[in-house]
Amino acid sequence: MVINSSASNRNQFSDAILNVVPTGAPLSVSAASISSSSIRISWQAPLLELQNGQITSYRINILELETGIVMTFSTVPTDSIYVVNSLHPFYNYNCSVAAYTNGLGPIAYDVVQTLPEGDGMKVALVQ
Repeated sequence: MVINSSASNRNQFSDAILNVVPTGAPLSVSAASISSSSIRISWQAPLLELQNGQITSYRINILELETGIVMTFSTVPTDSIYVVNSLHPFYNYNCSVAAYTNGLGPIAYDVVQTLPEGDGMKVALVQ
């Protein structure tokens, strides 16, 4: 058996390795209700050895459990927090995040419920 180990073959092999999808999900995914109509999702990048290339974006899916409606958002690779507005009060949401390189990697998720109508962040006016 003859193995050709030319530089061209090594470069093709390296390119193939770098152009696969992530094999690790984002870490520490957390969803928090910040008002009756908004949630904040935060995460950390997958482990470096599981990214399999440069992350070009994150895909966020929000599933409204009461209706089955799915909302999809994309972020730049430097983002680690995303706020979703215009949601229903006191609804449950499954929030998933996946890293994207040459395709989507595995998801990590959290479930959150928006606050009841009228609840939310109170802002104090300072005079």
